[in-house]
Amino acid sequence: MRLVTDLKEISEASITKESITLVLSGNGKREFRILKGFSKKYDGKSNILFFPESPLPKRKTGVSALDSLVFYVNRISHFLFISDRDQDFKRGESIKEKIEKKLQERGINIRRTDQNNRAEEDALLISVIVGSHETMIYTAILGEEKCLEENVTKLIKLEYGVALPPDTGEIDRFLRQKDMDWEDLVVKASKRNLAEAFASLHIAFQNIEKFQR
Repeated sequence: MRLVTDLKEISEASITKESITLVLSGNGKREFRILKGFSKKYDGKSNILFFPESPLPKRKTGVSALDSLVFYVNRISHFLFISDRDQDFKRGESIKEKIEKKLQERGINIRRTDQNNRAEEDALLISVIVGSHETMIYTAILGEEKCLEENVTKLIKLEYGVALPPDTGEIDRFLRQKDMDWEDLVVKASKRNLAEAFASLHIAFQNIEKFQR
């Protein structure tokens, strides 16, 4: 799988809108580094993961990041929605209902929502119709309680047996000691530990590999 920040980077004649997944996220640099690592771990054959540097409209966080979907649907059929849990999704609230409500507000027709055999609603597979376009949305809600750093520190604990607070500065200091960055951490980790530390993102990437053509 290949990660790009501009569709102009794609020159292969065989690439179609069915082989591109657009990342809908408001987080930016932290998620980009993690996704770059994931894109190297999951084959996906000729699949393209598109993380735009300047999304339309202006980058939004939480469920509002889904607003950008309608601007790309004529060119892209697959979307990966990523959000920290504390952006919009509190424990006890239905993630599924909040996402579906946002999509419906944008005039998007929901055909089916699948929880991927999980009690949690953090890794949904949503089939929708936008105008005349059939579209798939893969969701990954990050953080046990709050944010992505919780997943990162869990992976560090699994890989190296070191317990760290979910703090960006602490994570960066530890990784510098190992001569690594966030991308390296993911690339060097076992898929088993990735699946445990980043369960929702692991499932999303599995679905991308399965449903993209």
